[in-house]
Amino acid sequence: MVSNVSDYTFACMAVKDYYLILGVKTGADIPAVKRAFRKLAMQYHPDKTGNTHANTHHFREIQEAYQTLSDPYKREQYLYTRWLEKSMGRQLDKSLSADEILQLFLKAEQYLSQTDFYRTDKQLLYHQLLSTFSEKRLQTILEANHPLQINTTLQLAMRLSARLNAEQSMDLKEHFKNLLELDEASRIGWQKMILIQKKEASQEKWKLPILLLITLAICLAIYWGSK
Repeated sequence: MVSNVSDYTFACMAVKDYYLILGVKTGADIPAVKRAFRKLAMQYHPDKTGNTHANTHHFREIQEAYQTLSDPYKREQYLYTRWLEKSMGRQLDKSLSADEILQLFLKAEQYLSQTDFYRTDKQLLYHQLLSTFSEKRLQTILEANHPLQINTTLQLAMRLSARLNAEQSMDLKEHFKNLLELDEASRIGWQKMILIQKKEASQEKWKLPILLLITLAICLAIYWGSK
């Protein structure tokens, strides 16, 4: 399961124009974001406008925009998600059919696969996969009950999840469990992928100590050989 509820909420929500909400230019720096937030907070805080549902919701959106754009890591996540949505030319709020969602998944893989495997920010990719393969979209694929669509969705997700660590892949396996229950081959393949990731992580853990021991052995051999 996803370990942080706020991260999950961020990953799965529709992409909003936080710059527009705060009334600043796209790409505005953090000081400009803070100034805009302080101004709007004085204007729209429920204590000043009345504690109605509409006022509270509007102020929460202002807070959400500020918290995202003023935090370097959340800002990076947001900008990456915003770029991806625009690159694929889609609106998240639009109701899509299973076929349209599958095409969206194919485009997502195309864009995400263009990044350098060794320089991939695993945490950012993990959240992006949760956002792209949202519960609502997976439910649409599930309800269509088309074996080929289910298999294709799982294979796309698995290829992208191969870039993550074992723990993240296990979380995503849980995220996809309803589809995996209908596709035994993908379920087995996902489990094998996790085992490979665990093995690679274990090998990576011992790589540096082994290299240090080899280096030490070579140095000692040179030292004793020079005597």
